[in-house]
Amino acid sequence: MRMPTRTLAVVWMGLLSAAHAAPPEGGALEPLEVQGSFAASPILAELVSQWHETSTARRAVWTGYPNRNLARHFADRKCDVAVHSGNWGTEDLAVLQQGFGDVQRLRRFPLGSFAVVCIVNAKSPVKSLTRRQLEQIYRDQIREWGDIAADRKGRALRYYTLNEQSNANYIVQQQAFFGHEFGPRLKDFALRPLVQQIDPEALLGLVAKDEDAIGFVLYDARRVWDPRVRPLAIASDEKSKPELPTLESISAGRYLLADSLTLFVPPQATPESIGFCRFAASHESAKIAARHGLVPLADYRRVQARERLAAVKAGHAPKVRVAGSRIHADLVNGLFADFVEQIAALDGSFAPTAQDVSLARLRSGEIDAVIGEGAMDAAAHAGLREEVVGTHTVAFFVSWENKLPALDTEGLRQLQSARLDKKAYPALANLQVFGLPSSDESSKLLTDWLGSPVKGRTEFRETAAKVLTSVGGGANHLGWANLSEIPRGAGQIRVLPLAIKNAKGATKIVEPEDADYPIRRKVWLLTREPIPAGIASWLEHLRSGEANGVLRRFGVTPIPSPEAPMPVLLPDRAGPKGPRD
Repeated sequence: MRMPTRTLAVVWMGLLSAAHAAPPEGGALEPLEVQGSFAASPILAELVSQWHETSTARRAVWTGYPNRNLARHFADRKCDVAVHSGNWGTEDLAVLQQGFGDVQRLRRFPLGSFAVVCIVNAKSPVKSLTRRQLEQIYRDQIREWGDIAADRKGRALRYYTLNEQSNANYIVQQQAFFGHEFGPRLKDFALRPLVQQIDPEALLGLVAKDEDAIGFVLYDARRVWDPRVRPLAIASDEKSKPELPTLESISAGRYLLADSLTLFVPPQATPESIGFCRFAASHESAKIAARHGLVPLADYRRVQARERLAAVKAGHAPKVRVAGSRIHADLVNGLFADFVEQIAALDGSFAPTAQDVSLARLRSGEIDAVIGEGAMDAAAHAGLREEVVGTHTVAFFVSWENKLPALDTEGLRQLQSARLDKKAYPALANLQVFGLPSSDESSKLLTDWLGSPVKGRTEFRETAAKVLTSVGGGANHLGWANLSEIPRGAGQIRVLPLAIKNAKGATKIVEPEDADYPIRRKVWLLTREPIPAGIASWLEHLRSGEANGVLRRFGVTPIPSPEAPMPVLLPDRAGPKGPRD
């Protein structure tokens, strides 16, 4: 879209979001640069403001940027998050390919679509138009209704449109006209009232009073339509089925007069960039998007999720049966629920069962998978397929004021076993330790590694959040908790690596995410070979990383996995293109 007449408002919203993003005194990560389509300015300015109110992560700044230059700007790493409307053009894809290597590995977060509703007077017999007919009307090639409906012969057609620079005008121009200009009567004010460029409410009022009028406005699911007007169904050609603008037809991409809005980040995007994009695409943020004329994809997904859940309850979904220890029941049920909400109908069930019984039932075909954790005898799962979904990991952390670079594992064993050699480990001598009660799974894992219960100067807290708070309050405080419960980028604490000595006395520094970190147990699923059809898509969802939030919620740190490939980014429909923004 060309630079809109509301430029001043856009600039003001950019300044407002920048003001919210001012870094705290003394601190100062560079702000997260979110840039892109001017059409998204009202939405992104408010999302950035809301992000600052609800998140302690890196600050964000929104700046409107022309769509036609965005690919180069993004490929040159001049922004962290690119906000693009519509599909990338062929030249844009080439620029992105050059900048990122494999454009298919860009991560995308669809927010929804702007859509245009064509309306006529309720007394009009016309129920639908093809794309070509709409173009002919608004390019002055059809001037009477008789060219569309035989029983309206001789009735002059009066069309109305919004302000020339409106987003609705741009969508009609691109999707129906392939970028061509509107007809000359739009620019000839002497022909009023044949043509009007007005605000949406005035346009609706004129169409409501005029049986021979046609107009268009942005789709708004909250709008209560005047009974004197009626939306038209739009078909791409004479052979296609006309589609009315609905939440389902717009979100599924079947409705022609729509323009998607998507956030893109590089393949190796920072956690803050991904966090912001997930926030922007969430159900909670959908209300903000809807207030500014976007049809949120999150709303459509919520409708789909309800339909999938209904299919499960009606017994019309594939069954997947998983067995294992009772401690994994909430995790497995949470993963099933997430899959139904996000992907497809699946009737998943979990049965608490001893491991030897579970394995026997798996081999006999009674169940589809077994979940467990820790090491397993190779003979026990011979012929079965192992999928590692994550780890239970105990991590140690101190406040930012503490300069301890790493924890020596022998010193840590002594500290937690109340037999610390203070001369050998003076940096640990004055530490006050905070941890979780013995009933917690992290405490049990630490006890297994120590070979004895935790002793010494340890104060126990009921939750990981309380341990984090206690540690953040003092320079000589050390805490431990499940790694999945430690927020990334938590401002007051720092996770410590461990220093491990081998048999020759050489020291190796390992981070909690490293494979040879000692205080961790892998969490695995065993399935038969070949993988049963019902469970294959569920396992693929776990591998993709899209279920990582659920894993963390139930105490499992996800295994890093390759980014899921995004669908091919097709260029816009063929035909002449006008510049966007």
